This record gives sequence, C-alpha cells and structure tokens, in this order.
Amino acid sequence: MRRSCPRACWPGLLCLLMIVSPAAARADESEVEVPSFSCGDKVLGIRLPARLSELRALGTIRSQKTVSRQHWDGYETAEQVIYFAGLGVQLVAFSNDAERYLLAAADVTGRAWSLGALRVGRPVPPPFAALGLGHQRDGIWLVAGETDSVHVELRDGRVRRFVYECYTG
Repeated sequence: MRRSCPRACWPGLLCLLMIVSPAAARADESEVEVPSFSCGDKVLGIRLPARLSELRALGTIRSQKTVSRQHWDGYETAEQVIYFAGLGVQLVAFSNDAERYLLAAADVTGRAWSLGALRVGRPVPPPFAALGLGHQRDGIWLVAGETDSVHVELRDGRVRRFVYECYTG
C-alpha cells in the first residue's frame, strides 16, 4: 500500500502542501484501507474531464509549470502542475496525443469545485461516511487503495481540503 507521495510529487508541489498544512501538522491521520479504491472510482473517485483541453478550460489558470520531461521512443511526456483558484492538478501529458493526460494528483481547497462526492465546505458525503469519516469532526483521513489514495481534511465536521494521489505508471 502506498502511503507517501509518488515519485512525481516533489517538494514544492502538491504533496508538500498537504505535508506542511498547519491543520495536517496538528492532526493525527487516520487510515481506512479500501483495496479497490482508485482515483477513477465512480463513487469515491475524482471526476475530471477526459481531454486535456477540457481540463484546462475548467477555469482561469492562475499558473502552470512543467516539472520534468521524459523522452520515449517517438514521443515525450511532460509532468505538469496547473493551478486554478482552489484547485491544483498535477498530470502527465503526452506529445503524441495533445488531448491525453494521466492524473498524478489533485489538491482541492476551493468550495466552487464539484468534482465528485467530496465538496469543500460541506459535510462528509454518505459514501465516505460509510467508511467511518463521518465519526470525526476534525482531523485528516487517508482512504488508501492498492495504488491510489485520497487525503480528506475535516474541520468542524466539514471537508476543508482533499488531495487525491493517483498512480501514473
């Protein structure tokens, strides 16, 4: 079970935000193992557009950065971080298919984002409450699958932030 950030999640990026979050520093993280959990899960996962152009059109991009590039036989991949207001997305983009991307991580802190069952500022939704997240008013929960996970930060019984970490291969 993966309990730390993937190789692609370097200091200064999304995982560092979760690690040094003041609430994260004060709270004990509780873990719930759900072996079948994945970022693409229809109930517990995050829902983002399938095409990179649609993802980029979700809102005004505040900043973006290419973290690294890898050269393969006939194409190149680029690890990128894109920041919208209240949403940071780390992904792998492909030079041979401009619309293809793999999600590495998503850090959601804004109330405006409706990307699945979790919503910032709202109570824990039933699918997550069924895992035990509804019993705690404050703290950080880790819902961990075999390769993917989501950290859910709660304050006063409401979702304050959530960070999906997704395996990209």
